[in-house]
Amino acid sequence: MRTGIFLGSFNPPGLHHLSIVDAVSSHFTKIIIAPAVFGQNRRHDATQITRSIIPIHRAALLDLAFKHMQKNHIQVEIELVDLERNLGREPLDLIEHYATPDDRPWLIVGTDVFGVDSEGTREFAEWPSRDKLWAHESWAIVPFDGYPYEQADLPPNHTFFDTPIRGNTAHIRECIYRRRDYRSLVLPEVADYIQRYHLYEGVVPPTTTQLPVTEARLRIVPDTNNPKALEIAERLKAFESANPNLIVSVGGDGHMLRTIREFWRERIPFLGINAGHLGFLLNHEQSITPPHSNTTTTNTHTHTQPTFLSEFTCHQLPFLYVETCDTLGKWSECIAVNDAWVERETGQTAWLRVKINGEVQLDCLQADGILISTAAGSTAYANAMGASPLPVSAPILAVVGSNVIRPRQWRPVYLSLHSSVEFEALDVHKRPIRAFIDGRAQGTCHAMRIRVSRVAGAQLCFAPGSDLSMKLAQLQFPKC
Repeated sequence: MRTGIFLGSFNPPGLHHLSIVDAVSSHFTKIIIAPAVFGQNRRHDATQITRSIIPIHRAALLDLAFKHMQKNHIQVEIELVDLERNLGREPLDLIEHYATPDDRPWLIVGTDVFGVDSEGTREFAEWPSRDKLWAHESWAIVPFDGYPYEQADLPPNHTFFDTPIRGNTAHIRECIYRRRDYRSLVLPEVADYIQRYHLYEGVVPPTTTQLPVTEARLRIVPDTNNPKALEIAERLKAFESANPNLIVSVGGDGHMLRTIREFWRERIPFLGINAGHLGFLLNHEQSITPPHSNTTTTNTHTHTQPTFLSEFTCHQLPFLYVETCDTLGKWSECIAVNDAWVERETGQTAWLRVKINGEVQLDCLQADGILISTAAGSTAYANAMGASPLPVSAPILAVVGSNVIRPRQWRPVYLSLHSSVEFEALDVHKRPIRAFIDGRAQGTCHAMRIRVSRVAGAQLCFAPGSDLSMKLAQLQFPKC
């Protein structure tokens, strides 16, 4: 096995990045795409425009760009840890992290790293630990157009792949910012995502956008235990595609969340169709497929083709980054789509210390448990525990206790998306607690830390006819 680490900001990922992976793929069994924070501090990438692109957009663009490599049976792994944790790992740290007794990773770079730029400087001269990297590590080097170099400029332990690469991220960003054509420089999916969120245009990317659908290509995911969902899915078969631009979940809210959890790394917008009850995250079938249809006639038959809505409102839904600590002090991490909570494991009431942004806010919460949810999750278990349902696009986290004894009359609280929350058991032996993430048991724990994920999220679509305010009202004022 031979592993290569492809370093760069990939901000945004262009066709030239894919060309590099293609050029070196025969030399490696595994290629790790490492969009380290280190890459964002490099000379050619340290601009105000690139710093305005939050990690979740960078992560989404990477998934969109390189998932095609996975389909072509090239083992490509996208390393999002640095973006998630806001780490600044150096190249040598990445090598040590992935090194095994039988495989020490190579570094994959272009000659732009070693060549002289227009200002007469070399990027490699600014790399940390450059002397060790130069003398002791192995390199896979691909020639970049416009960066002259001499053989003496290249490290001694290198393999050269003579496949000239044209293009660079700075040029792509410049084209986007100047409103010039850039679609020939990136994949269509990447271009559509950039356009949808106005990335690299010098403006703050929105969290709610309009999604035009000129051609509906669906991946249909029905709830197989719901006969109504299967009927709706059958009617949508005409739009099914192996190259989808929408993932359609047909069922209830629970099935929608399971679908999101399974397919969010596809970075394709999700569209829910209600075949359950209220369907807070879902649309009515009639609002997606209008009653009129397109009819075509041949010599012997008349064919009726259903129509599909051409535009949706798309909300960016944040996920939670959850860390749990077991009773031995070992931390583990997980992504939550909906919510995370701790609850008492025995008949003893849980005694919990609650911290917000590192500051103790409750010295001793005495309750059956405590939960944190996103706005999308506020209509589920959080609502049953007493939290108010929130608009799906609200930039808010809800924290709610279950059967709170002390402080007396403690009510749910609502925090900004920038908040971090920690629950800690005060006596894990006498009053043990267990952790749950999206309803899945994680076992006995000592503490839980939660914040909004920097790299994980989903795009959720609604038709103009789906009245979210009415659904909120139905939740808060149920009919007898």
